[in-house]
Amino acid sequence: MIVVRGGTGKPISSQRLAAYFEKHTDIEGYLYLGYPIIGAIDGGYQIDALLVSKQHGAVIFHLIEGAYDNKIQLEEIQDESYTKFESKLKLHKELTDKRKLAVELNVPIFAPVWKNHSNIKSDYPILVSDTDLENFLNAITWSNQRKYKKLVSVIQSITTIRRRNKRDYVKKPTSRGAKLKVLEDSIANLDRYQSTAVIETVEGVQRIRGLAGSGKRLSWLLKLLIYMQKIQIGK
Repeated sequence: MIVVRGGTGKPISSQRLAAYFEKHTDIEGYLYLGYPIIGAIDGGYQIDALLVSKQHGAVIFHLIEGAYDNKIQLEEIQDESYTKFESKLKLHKELTDKRKLAVELNVPIFAPVWKNHSNIKSDYPILVSDTDLENFLNAITWSNQRKYKKLVSVIQSITTIRRRNKRDYVKKPTSRGAKLKVLEDSIANLDRYQSTAVIETVEGVQRIRGLAGSGKRLSWLLKLLIYMQKIQIGK
């Protein structure tokens, strides 16, 4: 599990969530803290935490820091997150099965201070402890795991930047074109260090080093997009 820390403004709950996934090395994937959806229809939309897992698909966590408050419109928050994220994924044909999204997508609330308000089995789940997290994730299985790499690529939003031309004409699996297609599919994902550089926020100056063609410029462009998106969200 790779944990990438961005700015959420919710340090306690995000740290609790990160600590859980850092302990569970059996889960393959990424946990993004403070991951924004770039280019939503009505502007930027900030997500508190996003799990992208081969076993569990995509899980959007809405984090709550304070004490229980029954005035919070939890269902509205969860519905909005689901709708916006689903619409982003459905733009990619490879992640759909006919008209349906082929990705397991869930939107729980994680509120570690809400001790007596756990509700795992609801359509609008509320998780308050590590045990809740474990039971919730154990109940989620993604049967279409072959789409995992494409899902990661879409989340990291770089496939269309990296690949100039589609190779739809490739028919023979042993041809050179087929081998190039496999290679292009594999490099369409940010590696661990690029992903960290793009999403994470640091105090002071940040510097990225690398050989020519290693993705330095791409990483900075994506980081700039995220920074500008956060400015728009804050307005």
